[in-house]
Amino acid sequence: MLFQTITIVTIIYLLAHTILCIVWIKEDKFLNFIRTINLLRIIRKQMKTKASESDSEIVKEYKSIVKSIRCIITSDYILVIILQAKNSDVDTILQKKLPFLYDYLIRVYRKIYIFSPTDSTSLNHIIQGTRKHN
Repeated sequence: MLFQTITIVTIIYLLAHTILCIVWIKEDKFLNFIRTINLLRIIRKQMKTKASESDSEIVKEYKSIVKSIRCIITSDYILVIILQAKNSDVDTILQKKLPFLYDYLIRVYRKIYIFSPTDSTSLNHIIQGTRKHN
């Protein structure tokens, strides 16, 4: 009888420890899950602020370059000079927009000016047209 009691108490003791370990592991995983979510939220916020800072720098430089575009129109020629950007991202954006500007100028002024192809060797982006002689 004593042996059965000791066996039952030992089984209950081991079962209690097993249940306690299972609960502790599940709780720890749950707390780690919450901590991980909080850390990811913080990292996401930091990435978003860094991205917006870099985007705002790119936008500022792009706007300053757009404001500094020089356009000279005379009776003999038309000249559009777009300065080269310091940032390669902005320069890529400008290079993508340059064909649109070139096509627009050709469409609007094709009766008056003959446009030469854009010069890819120049640091600045230059669109140049000379007056047609009739």
